[in-house]
Amino acid sequence: MARLKSIIKNTAVVLAAFVVLFAAIFSFASAKPTPAYAASKKISITTTVKEVDAYGNLVLKISKKKLYAAGFARNDLVKVSIEGRDYKYIMPIHKGTLIFGKNYIDINNGKVKVARTRRSFAGREKLKRSVGKKVKITLYKAKGFKIPAPPLTIEERNTDEYEFTNFRIVTGGNLGKGALFRSHCPVTETDRYPNRLGLINDLMEKHQINTVISMNINAAEMDKYLDPEKSPTYAKLFQEGKVNAIKVPGAKINTKEYKNDIKEELIFMAENEGPYLVHCAIGRDRTGFMISLLEALMGVSYEEIAEDYVLSYRNYNGVKPGTKLDKYLKTSIDDHIQTWTKGSRYKLPSKVNLKKAAENYIKNTIGLTQAQIDSLRANLSKDYE
Repeated sequence: MARLKSIIKNTAVVLAAFVVLFAAIFSFASAKPTPAYAASKKISITTTVKEVDAYGNLVLKISKKKLYAAGFARNDLVKVSIEGRDYKYIMPIHKGTLIFGKNYIDINNGKVKVARTRRSFAGREKLKRSVGKKVKITLYKAKGFKIPAPPLTIEERNTDEYEFTNFRIVTGGNLGKGALFRSHCPVTETDRYPNRLGLINDLMEKHQINTVISMNINAAEMDKYLDPEKSPTYAKLFQEGKVNAIKVPGAKINTKEYKNDIKEELIFMAENEGPYLVHCAIGRDRTGFMISLLEALMGVSYEEIAEDYVLSYRNYNGVKPGTKLDKYLKTSIDDHIQTWTKGSRYKLPSKVNLKKAAENYIKNTIGLTQAQIDSLRANLSKDYE
């Protein structure tokens, strides 16, 4: 009897312990997060539009300092709502211009802007009269946006001189063999993209470049930047009058100034035979616009144009083909194309007759004559190799 009582007592103690443990677990699981935890997951800040600047950016009434004090940081991915309208785009917080045609939060010069690279965010979203409208920025993913830094040497990149310098032939459609090339600037380089000038000039000589379209340095600046010892092939062509040097304002793509610059560059190509080299600072955005226009004029497909454009990110930044970032960057070419597809703006570029749209844009908007367009086409269709 005493033994039975002892067993019952011990069982009761064990059951009581289980009850206490279960209650503690249930209490912990059902407890609400602490305010600090909730804040770290739901960082947001609300402000208003102070002004719409000349480029169509929405300048907000908060500073970069205040944005950071709220818990945000550069390279965070955020969601934006304006007057209660949630935009589907996930935008990175970034300093200065970003990927062409993409929305982002610009924190350059201490200001905070809702921007679109080389495009008018206000114009695209019909927000030109948005001063005073309420804007809410909410954290989506901390440090979620980062394009890998470019390699400093060809050995570090473990590749060949073509990929390292972003120098490549443009092919497809009716383009002639060895007719058109694109590259990083053969004259200047920065701390971010060093050790390339000699390699590019060697490649220019190898492929017998005859005509150069410069989109980042004008003729007056050549005395300052062009060093014949570092860029001998380029210097020789410049002395022979084979370089058309214009500092094209990439951020003002729809302005009269931009169109006039493109007109002068295209006429120079029509009047001088190839092989051609088109370059800007790193051979991506301004070069990307010009090359995509020429590709379309020569009947290159949308898929080939997009693939050629994204190669600059793969070459410089080591972006892997087929990744989400690669696919995101590839669609950046759409905004270039939509510049000259006019009424087809909201159609997929792949569904538009790009050849016809490019010719119409060059003739009716840029202002070349049909004879100049025919000469340009004839030069680009020749086989130079």
